[in-house]
Amino acid sequence: GAIGGALPVGLLGIGAAIGLGLVLIDILLRRTSADRLSLPPLGVGLAIYLPSAVTAPVVVGALAGWIYDRVVSKDRMAEPAKRLGVLIASGFIVGESLFNVALAGLIVGTNKASPLEVPFAPSEHVGMILALIAAAVVVVGLYGWARKAANKITA
Repeated sequence: GAIGGALPVGLLGIGAAIGLGLVLIDILLRRTSADRLSLPPLGVGLAIYLPSAVTAPVVVGALAGWIYDRVVSKDRMAEPAKRLGVLIASGFIVGESLFNVALAGLIVGTNKASPLEVPFAPSEHVGMILALIAAAVVVVGLYGWARKAANKITA
């Protein structure tokens, strides 16, 4: 690495050139499409760096947010509904972070790699599908609540 003096400087140059190219493409897309199209360099960099298991939920979340914004944009109180949607999404992020901190504490405290493992749990794939369905129900339910709550606001 950088401290040991074995940092491959050539690879840093290649990365910098790719980053500069992405910035230029983003500028070109924005200017030629009146800001309708873009290629965020940070998003591309994260997609290259992080594994797909980490970036896929981000894409799904962005798509869910985009769909929600399009649906509520036709409502009488669109802006409050969008703000409530952002608050809910932020709550999901904070909640996941707090859960992972608590889980790390459980792992250290119990000295078990999976302290919340259920002995009679279905196979991993079935568990993932059930978790996805449960998460989708919660997300749709909370976004529906946010939409209704925003429409109750008097102008």
